[in-house]
Amino acid sequence: MRDRSRYADIFIKTLRELCTAVIHVKILKTCVVSTLLLLIPVALCSLQKVWAKDLRDELWSRVEELFTVIEKAGSEGMDVKELIRDLNKAIQLIRRGDEESLRRAKAILDGLSARVEEISRELPRYRLVRDLCTYSRVALLLSIPVAMYFLLPRAYLRLWYRYRRRWLVEER
Repeated sequence: MRDRSRYADIFIKTLRELCTAVIHVKILKTCVVSTLLLLIPVALCSLQKVWAKDLRDELWSRVEELFTVIEKAGSEGMDVKELIRDLNKAIQLIRRGDEESLRRAKAILDGLSARVEEISRELPRYRLVRDLCTYSRVALLLSIPVAMYFLLPRAYLRLWYRYRRRWLVEER
């Protein structure tokens, strides 16, 4: 009998330790779950700030790229007023910094990027037309003295003859 009570005591003791371990595991699970529930929103907020900062940096780099292309086209003489206005609008939205403004700025920059690519494709043709017009003006201005040298005496003589052809010459 004594062995049975001893085994029963060992069994009860083991059962108590097991229940205590289970309770500790439940408490540990509860602590882990509550810690995770607290850390997840904090992590999401910090990720949103990091995402917004990364997006803002990406948008600033796109603004710099677009500005250099627009500035180059403007220095060539192309009309870039509308592009500059849209770029300024995007810069103002980026400076605000909230998520909605950044999304709107990204949409504006996407549209602006397509228009800038179109302008950069047109730039060589624009240069050619501009250069042809400039060279034509120079050639026209340089041809005026040459034309005057050859044509003015002929025109003067023709006019003189036309007005004086009915004159009579008298002897003295």
